Amino acid sequence: MEISLYPLGEVSLGSVITSFVDTLKEYDLEVTPGPMSTLVVGEPEVIFKALEKAYMKVTEKYSIVINLKISNTCPV
Repeated sequence: MEISLYPLGEVSLGSVITSFVDTLKEYDLEVTPGPMSTLVVGEPEVIFKALEKAYMKVTEKYSIVINLKISNTCPV
């Protein structure tokens, strides 16, 4: 999965993005943050569970937009 998170109306973007990525890292996934997106590799069930938890946690406090690409055939 490649995911980009865009906090809306926030002066500081880093804390929102860090919170989201840190939640993904709590699961058995390879999480590689980049300058514009984060690459996440793992089993689909785990990815979707982690994505749900990260989304719910961040949206309790912030308005966000997420761009997401998911593939089952990308080379690792």
